[in-house]
Amino acid sequence: MSIVTLFLSLLMSCGDSTTPTLPNSSCVLTACQSCFRWAALAHMEEAVMDLEGSSIAPLPAAATPSGTDNAVVQADVTMGQETRPCICLESSGRISWTLSIPEGARLQTGYGVESNEPPGGRAARHPRTHFKISLDGTPIWQKSVKPSDLFDDVDLALGRWAGRSVELVLEVNLEKGEGRACWAAPEVYSSGGEEPRRVVVIGIDALRADHLGTHGYQRNTSPEMDAFADTSFVFDNSFAPAPRTRPSFRSAFTGRYPLTATAGMTFGEVLNEAGFVTAGFSGNVHLVPHFGFNRGFSYWFYENGAKADDQVDRALSWLRAHQDREAFLFLHIMDPHIFYNAPGRHKNMFVEHEPTHNLPDKFNRWYIYRQMARGKLDQLDKDFIEARYDGEIHFVSAQLQRLFDALDRLPGRTLTILHTDHGDEFWDHGGFEHNHTLYNELVRTALWFRPPGGLTGGPRRFSDQVGLVDIAPTIYDLLDIPRERWPGMDGTSLRPLLETGHEADARRALLQDLLKERPLHLSYLMYDKERWGVVQDHGKYIIQTVSGQEELYDLATDPTESHNLALQRASELPRWRQRLALATGWQVGPGLRISFSLHKESEISIRFSSPVADADLYDPESSSTRRANLELGQKPRIEASSVADVLLSPDRTTVTIRARSRPRGSAWVLFSSDSPPPDSAQLLFQGQVKVLTLESRENNLPGLGTVQVEPGTVIAARGYQLHDVKMDQVDQDSMEALKALGYLE
Repeated sequence: MSIVTLFLSLLMSCGDSTTPTLPNSSCVLTACQSCFRWAALAHMEEAVMDLEGSSIAPLPAAATPSGTDNAVVQADVTMGQETRPCICLESSGRISWTLSIPEGARLQTGYGVESNEPPGGRAARHPRTHFKISLDGTPIWQKSVKPSDLFDDVDLALGRWAGRSVELVLEVNLEKGEGRACWAAPEVYSSGGEEPRRVVVIGIDALRADHLGTHGYQRNTSPEMDAFADTSFVFDNSFAPAPRTRPSFRSAFTGRYPLTATAGMTFGEVLNEAGFVTAGFSGNVHLVPHFGFNRGFSYWFYENGAKADDQVDRALSWLRAHQDREAFLFLHIMDPHIFYNAPGRHKNMFVEHEPTHNLPDKFNRWYIYRQMARGKLDQLDKDFIEARYDGEIHFVSAQLQRLFDALDRLPGRTLTILHTDHGDEFWDHGGFEHNHTLYNELVRTALWFRPPGGLTGGPRRFSDQVGLVDIAPTIYDLLDIPRERWPGMDGTSLRPLLETGHEADARRALLQDLLKERPLHLSYLMYDKERWGVVQDHGKYIIQTVSGQEELYDLATDPTESHNLALQRASELPRWRQRLALATGWQVGPGLRISFSLHKESEISIRFSSPVADADLYDPESSSTRRANLELGQKPRIEASSVADVLLSPDRTTVTIRARSRPRGSAWVLFSSDSPPPDSAQLLFQGQVKVLTLESRENNLPGLGTVQVEPGTVIAARGYQLHDVKMDQVDQDSMEALKALGYLE
C-alpha cells in the first residue's frame, strides 16, 4: 500500500516572484506525489522511517480569475495567532485544477477573508464573501463569511470520485476593495490504508541540561521526561551554537550554522516537499513568521509566552485531526524561560527558604541585575530564584507526559525528538540568565531521540560530541529522503549511532571518529562582549574578539569550567586556534590589535618590515555589552562606517586608518602564517615617521590623538551580524514582549 499526498502549490507562470499578481494570465499547479512505507533496517531492534519512490510531477491546470484587474497571490497570511500559506484572490474569481482522485481521498483546506481595515474598523456594513468548492461543476461545499481574525477549516471526503480525473474548482465571490479571500494550504491526500508515519520535534526554551534527572540533577524536577529518556537515545554532550534562542533554533531547523542558516531549507520545507503535512506551535517572540521560522509549515501558531499546558493541548488537537496522515509537528515549550512563575503547586515546590529581600512574584532579567548592582541579592535570594526555575521544569515535565502518552496511542508510528536551545546561568560564573557567556550551563543542551514505540532496556547513551545542527540531517536520513533534497548541511546525520548489529558497527565507528575530530563553534552573544568558542573532543577554547583574551578548558576533568588552562597549556593553543578557524572559516592566529582615538578626518599608516596577512576594523559592537538587535529595528550605538576605513596596501606591508566622524575604535592586523611576523614597523602621520614598537604601548600623536598597539591572538571576524531579516518598521508587539522579558529598556 502507498500514501499519496497532493500538495497544491500555486506557481506563478509569469511576472516577478516578488510581485506575484497575475492579471490576464494562466497559472501552473504542481503536486507532490510520494509513496512511503515503513521499513525495519536489518539487525535493528527499532524500526526507522524509510522513504522510497519520491517524485514531483506537474499537473495540468489553469487558473481563471474573473475580471481583467483581478490578482491571484500566493502568500503567508496571518489571521489571529495562525499563519498559513495561502492562495488569495482580491476580487471574485475561481482557481481550478485537473487531477486524478485516489481511493480514500480527502480535501483539506482553510478559508478566510483578510480585511483591508484595522480590527477596530470592521463594521457590519461589510458584505459577506461566498466561498465554494466544486468537482466537475458540482458544488460539494460552500459557505458565506465576513472578514474576521480567524481561519475556518473544511475537510471533505472525495471517495465518490475515486479513480476519476476531475476538475477541482475553488471559487470566491468577493467585492473588490473588501480585502483578500484566502484559501489556506489546499491539499488532496489519501492514506491508502497504510500505517502513517509521524515526526514530532519538541524544542524546550531555556532549559539547562544539568537540571534534568537524566543528566544528573539531584532534585526530582523531571520525572516524566526522565521516563521518556529511559526509552530514548540520549546524547550527553550536545551543544547549541549560541546561548540564545533565535540562532540556536535556526540551526536546529536547517542543519546549518547561524550565519548561513536562513539560506537553508527548514525541516518544515523539506518534509512538506516529501509529502508530510506540517505544523508548528511557538511561544517565543523570536520564533515567528517574520523571521521565517514558519517556512514550509502548512499551519503555524504563535502565542507569546504560551504555557506548556496550552501548547500541549494545541499539539494534541492538531495531531488527532491529522492522525491518519504523514505528519511533522514542531512544538515549542517556553515555560522554563524567565519569569519562573509556574502555575499551581509547581511554582514553589522546590523553595526551601523565602528570599531575604522582597522579590516580586514576577521578575525579569534586568530587575535581577539591578538588584545585584544595588547589593540586594544574597545567597538565599539566589536559591529562591533557582528553585522557582526548577518548578517551571517540573510543570513542563508533567504536561509533556500527556503528549508522550497520546503519541503512543495514535495510529501509526512516531519518531520523537526532544531538545533544548540553551540553558540559564544561576551565578555559576557570576552571572544570571542567558545570552552572555559560552560556558556549558548555557550552551550544553539536551538531545534525545525516541524511536517509534520506544527503546527496550534504555536509555542508550552517547558521550560523542554532537550539536543542534545535527537534528535536521538525522531526521532526513532516518526518513531516507534523498540527499539532493537537503543540500548544504553543516550538521551530520547521527543515524549510524541509532542502528544496531554488525553491519552498523563500521558505520558507527566512522561517525564517532568524525565527531571526535569535528569542531563545533559557539558565539552570537547579545549581552556581553563578543566571544567566539569551539568545542572538540571534550575540550573548549574561547577567545574574546577585541581583547584577544583566551580561555581553555578540559571538560572531561573540569565540567564546571572553573580552571582556565590557557597559560598552563600554552603550547596547545595554536592547535585550538586552528580548530576555531576550521569551524568558523575565519583565520585565527598571532597579530596586533590597534586601539585608536583620533581627530576627525585624520589619517595614519603603519608600515611593516614584512607583509602581513590581513587587516580590518573591529565591529564597534564587538566591545559592547549590549549588542543592537537589528532584526527588531534597533540601531547600533556606533556604526562601523562612522569610525574609520582600514586599508591594506597591495603589497600587504602598510595598514592605513582613515578616521571618520566618530574616530575611536579598534582594528586588527593578522600576521601571515607562512612567513615570520614583522620584526619592526613605522608609524606614519602628518608627514612624520615614528619607529613603532610591536608591543603593548600607547603612542601619543601631537595634534591627532593616541594609538595603542598590542600583540596577541587575533580572530579575523568580519561583518558578523545575524541581520538576515530586517524590520521595515518597528513591531510594537515584539518590542513590548522583549521589554517585559528584560531584553529592552
